[in-house]
Amino acid sequence: MGHGNLARGAWGVTGTRAPLPGVASAGESTEIGPCERSPLAELAFGETADRREPARSRHLAFMPADTPLLDLKDPDQRHFGGYELLELLGSGGTGTVYRARQAALDREVALKLLAAGPWASREFIRRFEHEARYAARMEHPNIVTVYDVGCHEEIHFYSMRLVRGRSLSARLRSGEHFSPEAAARLVRTVAGALEYAHGMGVLHLDLKPSNVLVDANGVPHVSDFGLARQLQGTPVIDNDELSGTPTYMAPEQAVVHAYKLSAATDVWALGAILYELVAGRPPFRGDSVGETLDMVLEGHVREPSRFAPALPRDLEAIICKCLYKDAVQRYQTARALHEDLTRFLEGRLVHARRLNLLQRGLHWMLR
Repeated sequence: MGHGNLARGAWGVTGTRAPLPGVASAGESTEIGPCERSPLAELAFGETADRREPARSRHLAFMPADTPLLDLKDPDQRHFGGYELLELLGSGGTGTVYRARQAALDREVALKLLAAGPWASREFIRRFEHEARYAARMEHPNIVTVYDVGCHEEIHFYSMRLVRGRSLSARLRSGEHFSPEAAARLVRTVAGALEYAHGMGVLHLDLKPSNVLVDANGVPHVSDFGLARQLQGTPVIDNDELSGTPTYMAPEQAVVHAYKLSAATDVWALGAILYELVAGRPPFRGDSVGETLDMVLEGHVREPSRFAPALPRDLEAIICKCLYKDAVQRYQTARALHEDLTRFLEGRLVHARRLNLLQRGLHWMLR
């Protein structure tokens, strides 16, 4: 493909990206912005005014997980509007998530608070509300439901269904191993959820193990639509910004304005997750973001059986079909992947076929 330098060039212009479609629709205010500091914001975020700059200049996908945290021992911080914060669940680029009790309905929810607090830029707030809006449209048993969106004492938030369990990334970090069949079943369920989202005209574009929550029964749930894009009535959209998580990012996401994004972009991420579940490592992971991006663009996907010799050939064929550099050669829909994984699990002939050595060499030369 010869896009290593393009990747580095794209990396250098992430601060000059075009606005996302669907962020401010007709009738919505375009003057959403940071609020004045309140007592709660002062307690939570103190005087760190330099929080403003990261929110403006760095893409959410690449921001560090160093969001200021509320002190749950302090009643003034533990009680957040109509919610009581009970436990910190996690923190990332867009915000911090707590287990909370919604007093009015006497139910536990997951409550996400926007990173940067009262110093969040307009763009950062729009991203956050964009994430909540897309997730709120989804009514699927394997997509985390959003209940409420608002701003309390200058801190933007939204509440969502509490999934009692752990993220897939936490399970992988703990050393948990997945049999080929268990991995196929899990990813098949996630593919079904993505098929629904795609049917709603939404691409997720940031699928990764940390965005797949696995409940106590082992059922996965897709979360975090912070980088989602609307298809606008067409099967493909322009890639006008570098977005995603490099380790699970499709090649077409890694070069701005060079390729179109489609359902096959999310299929790549599903294949990368399935690869990691069976091989114990993702297809690409460099020592830096730039190195990983170069590997995504220029590197060769090694067969997962190199790391898992007992991997069934049919499942390896499915994984490799998800991870073709050329999006046209992948499964074109999440449904097609779901159906092939079903064939594998039922012991039927799968549609994916492994290339022989000669075919792989020819394919590599024609890239």
